[in-house]
Amino acid sequence: MHDKIDFWLTEQDILDIYSNQYWNDEEKEKAKAWYIIDGNADKLIKLLKDQTTCLEEFEDIIKLSGTLCLEIKGVG
Repeated sequence: MHDKIDFWLTEQDILDIYSNQYWNDEEKEKAKAWYIIDGNADKLIKLLKDQTTCLEEFEDIIKLSGTLCLEIKGVG
């Protein structure tokens, strides 16, 4: 594996996206239910279970990462 980051968009491309400010304003993100960056998996699972239909997909990803011996990390 490598640590290289590939950028798909230029800074100008990002600025030209009409929803750029909505999705990239850290203060607005903090108010959203899915803003979970403290590593609290229980909070994430509760959110997925109560407010989405994505819990099964989340569990599938956890199982697959274990099968492939891949560590899940980073900020998404």
